[in-house]
Amino acid sequence: EKRPKKKAKKEPKKAAKKSKEEEDEDEPLVKGEEDEMLSKIKEHVKEICDGADMDTLTLRNVREQLKEKYEIDTEKYKDKIKKIVDEVISAE
Repeated sequence: EKRPKKKAKKEPKKAAKKSKEEEDEDEPLVKGEEDEMLSKIKEHVKEICDGADMDTLTLRNVREQLKEKYEIDTEKYKDKIKKIVDEVISAE
């Protein structure tokens, strides 16, 4: 009596390679580029705080304005933005 042949196990598919653009988006900014962006953010935070009602200004408002101006994901800079806002407010 012949036994049915066992099917060969399929190897799991490998994840598709990311395109070069997708890899670039995932890469952290080079230290110099990050420092440059943070200095731009600091200058703009000063402008935002100078013209804002400090009773109604929130960190979320600041991040939204930065996101619109620089078209960046402000979540990456959330802690640094908070620190910058604290520094700017304490300096006034």
